[in-house]
Amino acid sequence: MSLLPPIETESELSYAYLHAVAAQAGMSCEVSGRNADKMGIDAIIRASEQ
Repeated sequence: MSLLPPIETESELSYAYLHAVAAQAGMSCEVSGRNADKMGIDAIIRASEQ
């Protein structure tokens, strides 16, 4: 079994926390590739359509 390097573990925990907070607020959270937007955006939180 191979463990993630510490920086990758911290990154995954950050995303998990962000997803949990967004879900508690009734919103969705989508991880975006850091290089996809050329702006350094790691995730997008969207409000529900209520």
